[in-house]
Amino acid sequence: MEPARIGKLLADACRAGRKAVRLATGDPSVFLRFKEIADVLKSEGIAFKVVPGVSSFLAAAASLRTEFVVPDVTRTVIMTYLHGRTPPHPKEKLEELAKCESSLVIFVGEALDPSLQERLSGAYPPETPVAVVYKASWPDERVHTGELKDLSRILRQEITVKNLPTNNTLIFVGQFLAGRHGAL
Repeated sequence: MEPARIGKLLADACRAGRKAVRLATGDPSVFLRFKEIADVLKSEGIAFKVVPGVSSFLAAAASLRTEFVVPDVTRTVIMTYLHGRTPPHPKEKLEELAKCESSLVIFVGEALDPSLQERLSGAYPPETPVAVVYKASWPDERVHTGELKDLSRILRQEITVKNLPTNNTLIFVGQFLAGRHGAL
């Protein structure tokens, strides 16, 4: 459902004297298009509160037993969303973001990009650690690790062949994964 429609439904419920909640997985401030909902509520004169959640990228980091900022490795985390309904900003091409060799978190969205490994290979060496986390923090969570040179195979075997919905998939790329604590 489009965010503007959600905002309208929330506003209608509040005007009718009911309490209304937009409950979502993750954190409303990360890739939820919350601003569009908030804009509708503001324009309708509806007061609202935002309650933070735990984003899937943080839940996945816990499952991976890793941290994104590692001294002498990287102090930068880049989160990006593979294209879905909304095209990427021209200055935010994945290939450009990857050139930093920072801790990279990719929210897959609606479809896997078959050229993803190739696109990342222009910036990261083939031995760069990667992780694919499906449904972070859910009971049926799946974690797969490897190297960038294996990313296409991991995605094909663990997501595509099993016909899993891609919008619950995160991809992590970077040397920050090399120091994970404990076996998975």
